[in-house]
Amino acid sequence: MANASAADVAVCFSGWLAVRVPQQGARARKHLVDVLGADVLVAGTFLPSDCSSGYSRREREAPARTACLLRRLEGLRPFARVRVDPMLTKPQLRRLVSASPNWPRVSSAFREENTMAGVTIWAPLLGNGNLSVLRELHDYSRVLSVLKAHERIARAGRPYKRVVFSRLEFEWLADHPPISLLPSAGGVVWLPSGGVSSGLNDRHALMDRAAA
Repeated sequence: MANASAADVAVCFSGWLAVRVPQQGARARKHLVDVLGADVLVAGTFLPSDCSSGYSRREREAPARTACLLRRLEGLRPFARVRVDPMLTKPQLRRLVSASPNWPRVSSAFREENTMAGVTIWAPLLGNGNLSVLRELHDYSRVLSVLKAHERIARAGRPYKRVVFSRLEFEWLADHPPISLLPSAGGVVWLPSGGVSSGLNDRHALMDRAAA
């Protein structure tokens, strides 16, 4: 799904589409996307139970399911490009990380007591099994692929100047700061203040294309 655009900014969303999206994304459209004059790119995932009611098995596997899921983001339209895939299961995650030659050493040396409540980049495989950190990392890769594909196909190879990563569940109450306040030097990334766990707040980021 793609529309040609001359915008210089891309706002990217990824992850599970069944999260609570305030006003179906209308506030994010008003206070983020429109303020920055940006395109919206989505790399979403779903569970087998999502949008399953009222559809045949065949319909749930393709366009009907995608249309149902995207209705939850109706306020964010129009989309520049969208990709929707099943959420990775734990066995699928394990197969992916097992392809790394370092995985045996990592898994054998891991000690959950050395973590904070089991929070690790390897969750849910190592650490807290209720977290989805590996899925999030995979989603970042997916939305970057969506961005690159859109630049190559719909923009004739012309890259965006700025890229924003944000989250669908954010409640936008005011306009995003203008791009003009962000220095134009290469590699600059804007993050919100208010880090958690003595770290950086990476729930939203505005960066130049090279940093993305």
